[in-house]
Amino acid sequence: MGAEVLAVGGMPDHVHLAVLFSSTVSISQFVQRIKGTTSRLIHKELAVESPFYWQEGYGAFGFHKSMAPRVIAYIKDQKQHHENGTTLAALETTTIEV
Repeated sequence: MGAEVLAVGGMPDHVHLAVLFSSTVSISQFVQRIKGTTSRLIHKELAVESPFYWQEGYGAFGFHKSMAPRVIAYIKDQKQHHENGTTLAALETTTIEV
């Protein structure tokens, strides 16, 4: 889809991505492709025994390129943020129903 993944991180119940992608691809198209591709990978390629399902919604936020280092650091440090109680509520609780 012509995307560049800048960072991936998360916890057992959610994932954060920082991605640069073309303006010709909608956020919903991108999320649908990510969810579909990873679901197939988990079920068919990795043959995970326990059921895996994505939640119905997702959150999406735009940021200026000057903020990229901070966004990437936040995503890479998810475990520490959750352990220390330093998560950013707006990034952890907002969802868009699809």
